[in-house]
Amino acid sequence: MTSKRTQKSRSGCPIATTLDLVGDRWSLVVVRDLLNGKSRFGEFLNSPEKITTSVLADRLDKLAAAGVIKARAY
Repeated sequence: MTSKRTQKSRSGCPIATTLDLVGDRWSLVVVRDLLNGKSRFGEFLNSPEKITTSVLADRLDKLAAAGVIKARAY
């Protein structure tokens, strides 16, 4: 069985591949916050959209697995 994190993208198109990675609402919110300087888990939780801890952890794991971000111990 293949998990979502290790699935290949549905096409070779860079746009489709990008949408597969960040095409959901929460991933885009995390990327927005990263671009605005947030870097700690608690900072992301303080966003006005009120993302839950489980969703935030999932999206950060997804972005890290894709090589978009790199996790560091605080």
